[in-house]
Amino acid sequence: MNAGLGLVFGRLDLGLSWSQKGAVYTYETSTLTMDVRNVEVAALYRFGLPTQGPVGFHLLVGPTIGFQAQCTASATGFSDVSDDCANVGAEIRSDWGATGGAGVDIPAGRFKLALDVLYYRGLRDISASTVNPTDSFNRSWTVRLGLGLPLK
Repeated sequence: MNAGLGLVFGRLDLGLSWSQKGAVYTYETSTLTMDVRNVEVAALYRFGLPTQGPVGFHLLVGPTIGFQAQCTASATGFSDVSDDCANVGAEIRSDWGATGGAGVDIPAGRFKLALDVLYYRGLRDISASTVNPTDSFNRSWTVRLGLGLPLK
């Protein structure tokens, strides 16, 4: 769900979304698999590119923060366990990062179709290991299709 706010040069898109991310960590003979589901809030600056004709192109960039809604983890190797992330020492309450991408707007009668491709790069280290710490950051691609409705 997104809403836009017109600015002098471009527009600010405020969005709320549900995401599902996963990770697999391997250390020697043990493997930790995580399934994380977040509610994410994004504030993306949308800058329209000059075009000829009805089809428009735009760039998007801005911060995104995600709040953990659910997380499950399973470990195999040293000990086999499947549980909530907090119970296996791999809890990640929030994640924040930068999102950037590009899109196209296509007129469809009174409506407007929008197709965006976005890349998210987490800026918070999400490594759960204190024994063998590594720098781990969320990364994800999103393809979203939207229908713009006029408010007039």
